[in-house]
Amino acid sequence: MFFGQKIHPLNFDIPEQWRINGNTVELSGPSVCLRIHCADIADGCLRLRFENLHDTGSRQHSDAVLPELREGRSVVPMVSSHPNPHLLGEKETDIVQFTTAAGRIELGASCLRLELAGITLDTVAEGIGSCGENLLLNFALNNVEGCYGFGERTRRLNKLGDSAEFLTVDVVAVFRHTYARDDYDPTYVAIPLAILKTGEGFLGLFFDNPGRAVMDTGKSRPGEFWYQAFGGVTDLYALAGPGLADVVRRYAALTGRAPLPPLWALGYHQCRWSYRSAAEFRELAAQFAAADLPVSALWYDIDYMDGFRLFTWNRGAFPDPAGLNHALQAAGIRTVTIVDPGVKREPGYAVYDSGRERQAFCQTASGRDYVGKVWPGDTVFPDFTLANTRDWWAGKLADFLRDNAVDGVWLDMNDPATGYSRSEEMCFDHGSISHDRYHNQYAHFMAMASRAACDRIDPDGRPFLLTRSACAGTQRYSAVWTGDNASNW
Repeated sequence: MFFGQKIHPLNFDIPEQWRINGNTVELSGPSVCLRIHCADIADGCLRLRFENLHDTGSRQHSDAVLPELREGRSVVPMVSSHPNPHLLGEKETDIVQFTTAAGRIELGASCLRLELAGITLDTVAEGIGSCGENLLLNFALNNVEGCYGFGERTRRLNKLGDSAEFLTVDVVAVFRHTYARDDYDPTYVAIPLAILKTGEGFLGLFFDNPGRAVMDTGKSRPGEFWYQAFGGVTDLYALAGPGLADVVRRYAALTGRAPLPPLWALGYHQCRWSYRSAAEFRELAAQFAAADLPVSALWYDIDYMDGFRLFTWNRGAFPDPAGLNHALQAAGIRTVTIVDPGVKREPGYAVYDSGRERQAFCQTASGRDYVGKVWPGDTVFPDFTLANTRDWWAGKLADFLRDNAVDGVWLDMNDPATGYSRSEEMCFDHGSISHDRYHNQYAHFMAMASRAACDRIDPDGRPFLLTRSACAGTQRYSAVWTGDNASNW
């Protein structure tokens, strides 16, 4: 499947009947078996969970939503007569209703109506479908005047008539033209949030599925909003307005708010690719002082490392990094180091050896350590989905920052970038979970582990932590930087 491709709606199988089974509704038909559950989550927020029983790789965990809001209160489905049964087709006269504190949902075999905060959103007649393990939700854009969100995207603010793919990628490696253009898709960040404007009201739709997905707001077929998830469970959170700010506040309450950064984060920072020696840093600081220009931080790019080995220094160019960084701190200048996830595959290299001992690295389905080809050469990758690995990483990163008097961390290459080596062979949980289940969350769990490292150094501090890739919820641990780009204003 190439970037920009979708599944044609006519290739989806459409459910023909429904039945209630406890607190769930099962939609079925030839080659279709979907299970839908509704829950009241919080004030102005309800959730519809779509499970595809044809999805055999069911192991999945999304960390987007705050833990205390992941269960909610289950809503019992009720049967009622449809006021316009001809809209349901020949086989139906009744519908299923979920009545929640936030709003109401009406569900037929192949259609859905959502009523929330005075806004009504309907699917088209055949608006629910599956194609194998893939899910389709197709909403009619009747009276919708704007669509906002999509998460960390360029192009125009109103995304109505646009399309976006949600898959974290190493943008410059995938799209060679990106130094001159900014309309690439997909991008470094995957946040499938759409905010629809109808009249003076707004309605938020957050599709919580950590796998690859597409949203098309009328680009392929005007008047229709397609959501297509390529496998996995999709939790659709409906977020009430009435205003745009209300929707955003509810989304922040659902997925978490970003912590305050340190005060020095707001000053001027000097960063480029790349300063290569301690002498360059001292000269740079002297030039700022001579020009009477305040500078809050200087940044180390990848050349500070010994052969790009993680948590090392090139001692020829940086013989005393702690001494250099203490001297800069005395002058009021902080330092930030780039940190990649890839660990050089080199027996005898302490970080690699300790990771192997802790079984901290991603593996193939057959149990071999997965190997990519990035800056250090042959490279293995921490499996941040494992608590054991996050603990190992937090310890290594905390020691590196503390021992070298480094003030901030700049996480890179965590899309994850794997060079010419396909990422599909990178599995999780000792090779037992396929790559697509956690691809979009790789950077998220790396940020979680890195935030834990900062907390080990100063539990009450405000760490400076940036990540290149992210998904919904990553803001709880790290801010996001813009990725590789050019200063072409």
